Amino acid sequence: MAIIPVVIAIGAFLLNRAQRRNDLAIENLRDQEGALQSYIDRMTELMLEHGLGKLKPGHEIEQYLDRMTKLLFEGELDQSREASLRDELWSGLSGKLAAIGRILTMTTLRRLDGGRKGILLQFLYEAELIVVKENTLAPPIILRDADLTKADLSEAFLSGADLTGADLSEAILTGADLSNATLTDVNLAGARLIGACLRGSDLFSAKLPGTCLKKADLFGAKLQGIMGRADLRQADLRDADLRGADLGKARLRRTKLAGAIYNDKTVWPKHFTPPPEATRVGPPNTHCT
Repeated sequence: MAIIPVVIAIGAFLLNRAQRRNDLAIENLRDQEGALQSYIDRMTELMLEHGLGKLKPGHEIEQYLDRMTKLLFEGELDQSREASLRDELWSGLSGKLAAIGRILTMTTLRRLDGGRKGILLQFLYEAELIVVKENTLAPPIILRDADLTKADLSEAFLSGADLTGADLSEAILTGADLSNATLTDVNLAGARLIGACLRGSDLFSAKLPGTCLKKADLFGAKLQGIMGRADLRQADLRDADLRGADLGKARLRRTKLAGAIYNDKTVWPKHFTPPPEATRVGPPNTHCT
């Protein structure tokens, strides 16, 4: 008879533990939702009220800089010197706003799960904060070393996005549009890009161990210096730049390589012969080994 109370006690203990886990999971989800909403609100404030990513002639920030220049120098400078100082102030303010935005981005990403990371990245893209604009060398928000691991970006539209140096390991990019995107030095280890569009994208030195690019469209993409056991079965690599790419462990079954270029530093899988439609460029390797 003493067994029954023991069984009841164990059952109650397990039930309470399960309830605590459930409560913690709900609390974690609420915390992530709050962090994401707070991030979007603060970034929106930086854009609308302070001009993050929008500093250009005609913006009200120009009037502020004009007033600051005149207050500082009381009109004693000639026009060329005043314009030069205004540009310096403009550049400095823009840089500070971008630094604040990057810190907010990096710290918030660490708190989010894959789905919310995808929402955050899409927000940055649609706000044109990860796109290199005309007459600029980098986007307003630089994502190097950003934690986008396991981000859910299925069917996402990120054409022309600059994701240089971001960590997208194990990210889900099935069917995503990354055409003309800058993916230089991006970590795509274990990421899934099945059927993704990477036309014209720059994958220079991207890390691709375990990356699945099956049926991906890499027409005209740059893959110099890539390394890893990538799954490129049925991928479209026509006109792709494969100079220096390490494809030694890649899966290339039915991969389209017409028009692709490669050189003596390109490593192919064992027993694989590049098709005649692909072109070898540059002099043969004459260095001693």
